[in-house]
Amino acid sequence: MSFHSGENEEPNKTNKRAKQHAESAEVIDKVMDYAAKGKLGSLTIPELKMFLTTKKAKVGGKKEELIQRVTGLLT
Repeated sequence: MSFHSGENEEPNKTNKRAKQHAESAEVIDKVMDYAAKGKLGSLTIPELKMFLTTKKAKVGGKKEELIQRVTGLLT
């Protein structure tokens, strides 16, 4: 029988969180940039959902609904 001490798992969780935070920051910057250019429709659904998640907003719905929600948060 093999037991995991958990020592190896903690750094991986920390690295994963750091990576997710960095990705979120990049997506936030990208969404704000595209919004300023009037090109939110060019973003992917996962990008829109990640942005909405960071703002603790609802992430369900069609792409147009997501764009409207993002626009509402940025105004």
